[in-house]
Amino acid sequence: MLFGVWYYISSISYYANQFLQWDHGEGGSVLQSTDVEKLLLCIQVLSLYLYYQLIKTSMYTKEQIKENLSINPKWIERGIVVLYQRQTEDEKRSGNTITENRIGFNSSDSRYLSYCAKWVLGGNTLNEKHLKKCGKMLPKYWKQIMDIIKSKGN
Repeated sequence: MLFGVWYYISSISYYANQFLQWDHGEGGSVLQSTDVEKLLLCIQVLSLYLYYQLIKTSMYTKEQIKENLSINPKWIERGIVVLYQRQTEDEKRSGNTITENRIGFNSSDSRYLSYCAKWVLGGNTLNEKHLKKCGKMLPKYWKQIMDIIKSKGN
């Protein structure tokens, strides 16, 4: 990805330099219309890339993530599953947090949320009681969820 950005920036630099040296063919380099088109294309591509990066990194705010994790059933179920998937294999087997690594569930939530994650992964949905309980537990994990969203670009 960085190579792509570097390529477009160097192309813009090259064509901008050609444009600055352009003196309509009177002793300097002559800027062709295709050079201008290439410069404009490079600028457009780089602009789109930077716009995409901006959207990707600012898709949800902390408050939006916390709110969705507390009241939105789809977010609650998906949040439980993605956090569960971050648990170590030993933690998944035991249903307890073994490693204090700030990844996945904390030790006080681990047993219950692991149970709920396995339930959802089994093709089931959480009932109102479990959604409410999970909705109270999940907002504290907003930072992990934000990191997951950023890494996926969704």
